[in-house]
Amino acid sequence: MRWFPRPGRRPRDACVPFGAYRGGRKMSRKLVPAVISFGSIVALSVLAFSVAVPANCAAATDPVTVRGYIYDLAGNVVEGASVTVSMKDGETVVSTKTDESDASGYYSTLFLAVEWNLGNTVYVVAEFSGNQQPNSTVATDDPVIPVDVHFTFEIPEFGFDAGLLVAGLGIGAVAVGALAWRRK
Repeated sequence: MRWFPRPGRRPRDACVPFGAYRGGRKMSRKLVPAVISFGSIVALSVLAFSVAVPANCAAATDPVTVRGYIYDLAGNVVEGASVTVSMKDGETVVSTKTDESDASGYYSTLFLAVEWNLGNTVYVVAEFSGNQQPNSTVATDDPVIPVDVHFTFEIPEFGFDAGLLVAGLGIGAVAVGALAWRRK
């Protein structure tokens, strides 16, 4: 291959500037697969984006009521629990409402159409005696979204974290004792 062709003729393998069209059969054999590959990538990208965006993320047209009951571990209703209901779009809080459970453990909040969208996460947190318990669901086009909250077990003497620590230490002590006894 020569860098500079002889005067008056241009050899087939002579250098051409970058981007210049050389034409010929070799070029078309390389161009067609490249165009097909690029078109396939574009088509797959469009398909991926259309599937990745959920169809139920539409704007709401009607208000929605989020309501439910607050229960303790034994299944008894909890009166006076502070309830916070948030509409979330991913991790972004769209709107928040609060209520307090009545004597029957019931709470209810109303979100206007501009305060929520279909597909939002309805995140409910009940708080009572310093304990919090969350529950969540996905907002649908139903006018009422029921979300009940059940408080989990807690050792009253220690609290949940301390009770878990004491239980773990007890299990560990039994395991160490069993290993030490086995070696004798």
